[in-house]
Amino acid sequence: MTEPNNTLEIETKKGDSRADLLADAVTTPSVAAGLSVQIYGGTGITGDTLDTMSLIKALRRDIKDLKSGDMSHAEHMLAAQAATLDAVFHNMLRRASQAEYVQPMEAYMRIAMKAQAQCRTTWEAVSEIKNPRNVSFVRQANYANGPQQVNNFDARTGKTGNPPNEQSVGDANELRENRGAQALESGDDPTLETMGEVHRTKIA
Repeated sequence: MTEPNNTLEIETKKGDSRADLLADAVTTPSVAAGLSVQIYGGTGITGDTLDTMSLIKALRRDIKDLKSGDMSHAEHMLAAQAATLDAVFHNMLRRASQAEYVQPMEAYMRIAMKAQAQCRTTWEAVSEIKNPRNVSFVRQANYANGPQQVNNFDARTGKTGNPPNEQSVGDANELRENRGAQALESGDDPTLETMGEVHRTKIA
């Protein structure tokens, strides 16, 4: 059995310090995940200590496949997790059925229901990968019949004014002021004059 390689191999860059190289390495997703798998995974199936760089290389291959559009590893992982959660559900259910007191029975049932809910969510994620939803974008359009005009009334002056707009420039696209029905032109009421001799009332 070969000894595991726990040395972290880092690609050096000219001008970077040791601290910069380490920071870049541990923030790389594949490296961070590889170290976490090594910590929580402990030993492999055969009891061997997991190799750091082998884990990182395996993760990099999976990420490369994912970037190329191959989702098979993600589907496999989620399906395996769903099966594990289903096993937890049944295990807690059996424990609950064998509990002699209400309190431990409720604790087992609570864990069972959480595992069942997470199992369902995991399968929904698998279904979303296999059959992605069609997302449609609806553009909002505002339509108006003919030109629009806004009359701003100034209560202080009693005058109505229109702000300038793009359609008020030029002859072809000039926005005409909407005055409504035009009134007949007339001046002030003329002063009443004395009626002529012919139309005067005769005094008896």
